[in-house]
Amino acid sequence: MPESVTADVPALERALLRRLRFSAATAAFQIEGARAEDGRGRSIWDDFVETPGLVRDGSTAEPGPDSYHRSGEDVDRTIADGRIALVLALEGMPGLDADVELIATMHRLGVRVGSLAHFGRGAFADGSGEDAARSRLTGAGVAAVREMERVGMLLDLSHLGAAGVSHALEIATRPVIATHSSARALRDHHRNLSDEHLAAIAAGGGVICVNFFAPFLDEEPATIDRLVDHLEHIAAIAGSEHVGLGPDFVREVIAETTPPCCVVSEVQGVPADVYLPGLEGPEGLPLVTEALLRRGWAEADILGVLGGNVQRLFRQQLGRPSVR
Repeated sequence: MPESVTADVPALERALLRRLRFSAATAAFQIEGARAEDGRGRSIWDDFVETPGLVRDGSTAEPGPDSYHRSGEDVDRTIADGRIALVLALEGMPGLDADVELIATMHRLGVRVGSLAHFGRGAFADGSGEDAARSRLTGAGVAAVREMERVGMLLDLSHLGAAGVSHALEIATRPVIATHSSARALRDHHRNLSDEHLAAIAAGGGVICVNFFAPFLDEEPATIDRLVDHLEHIAAIAGSEHVGLGPDFVREVIAETTPPCCVVSEVQGVPADVYLPGLEGPEGLPLVTEALLRRGWAEADILGVLGGNVQRLFRQQLGRPSVR
C-alpha cells in the first residue's frame, strides 16, 4: 500500500486553507467501503488506487498534505505549519474478512482509524441497515476491537448497527469516535445514534462528528439550521467538548474515480445526491461557523466543534498502543 496519495481537489484546499474561519482539522474526505449496499463487489478504494495519476509513492515535495499522518503529534505539527492533516481510515475494514491479525498489518501501513461495518452484514458486525437482526459483534468483531485498542487504531462507530454500537461500547476500554453520525432523537434513521449511545461515547472520552448528509438530518428538506440543531442536541447530551463535524464530502472523489456505469443513485433508500444548500462541498464550511455564531455559541466551543475536539482525541489516542 503506498504511503502517498495525491488527487486534484482544489476546492478542498481553497476551503480549508483560505476560507474556513477559526482554523480547524476536519475529516472532509473518506475512502469508503464497498459501493453496493450489500457490501459486495469493488470498493471505492479499489477504483481509486487503480486510477492512473491518483496514487504515487514518495513525497510530492509540495507544501501541501502529501502523506498520511500516523500520530497525534504528526497532526498537531502539520496543522501548526498551516497545512491539512490527513489520517488514513478504513471504513468497514474492506478486504480483511475475519482475519483479525491483518489489523496490525494495516496499522503498520499507516491506518489509524477503522470501523467494523459499512453497508450490509460483515465478518465483524452488521451495518446499521440490518438493525432488525439485533446482532451484536461477532467473535471476530470482539477480537478486532481488542486488537485495534492494542495497536492504537481508533474505533469508528459510524455505520455500525445499534446492537453492535452497544456491544462495542460495552467492551471498549479506550475512547472511540463516530466520524459521521447524527442524532436519532431528531431524525429517527438507523444511521444516527441514540441519546444513550451519544452519552456513552462522551463518557468514554470520545467524539461524535455530525454527518452533513441531508436525508439523515430531517425527513423534510434540511438546511444548515437543521444541522446546527443536531450539533446542539448532541452537545446537550454529550457536552460540547465531545462534538465535531463529519461532512462526508465524497462527491468529488467519487466523480473522479467512478465510471458512469457504477454511480450509486441511492444510499439507504434515499437519493445519494441530496446536499444541504450551500454545503455541497468544503467551500461551504464557513456557513457552519456563521450559523453557530448566530445561535450564540462561544468562540471556544465553536473552535472545538470545527476540529479542536477531534484534534484533542487524535493527540491523546492516535497511534498510541495499549499499555495493557
